[in-house]
Amino acid sequence: ETSSLDAAQALLDEVSDRPSRGILFCARAELHHLAGASEEARTALSGAQALASELGAGTESELGAALAHAQTLIAPRPRA
Repeated sequence: ETSSLDAAQALLDEVSDRPSRGILFCARAELHHLAGASEEARTALSGAQALASELGAGTESELGAALAHAQTLIAPRPRA
């Protein structure tokens, strides 16, 4: 539910936990994607990508793994 994610984001903003905020963006992207809200999913994914880039989060990090999963889920499917 997005209200729970909003509350979690507010708490993470208070404590300046940027890696966890990026993971939360990934969860938000997945939630929106599964709900069929593709624009919101892409926006959340972009936020996660920006944070991962700023933090230098590699694929071996928790944020990197969450981002890879979200990207795979949300990536456009090739047309047949």
